[in-house]
Amino acid sequence: MSKLHEILSGLVCLACFIIEYVRSGAGGIVYVLLHAIWPMLMIWFSDAIGSLTGMFIFGSIHPLSTETPGAVVRFFGWILLLGVLGLIIWNIRLVS
Repeated sequence: MSKLHEILSGLVCLACFIIEYVRSGAGGIVYVLLHAIWPMLMIWFSDAIGSLTGMFIFGSIHPLSTETPGAVVRFFGWILLLGVLGLIIWNIRLVS
């Protein structure tokens, strides 16, 4: 199941790269790279990211004491990745 998520997310990310390259050239590739790196990491390495504990989140005084299930991390990675695709499509509509 994990391989399916990796393949589909790679295809979505590739579509983002192609759309942005056609729309705005090399600057578009940098835009997608900066915005899609975290969602892709969350999808591809969801179990490893979910198992991180003992870290402070955004300077909070409460450490992360329990693991997050990999499926939850992957779910939010998909939301972020589809959000990047949505913003790219939204920008195309605004420019056109």
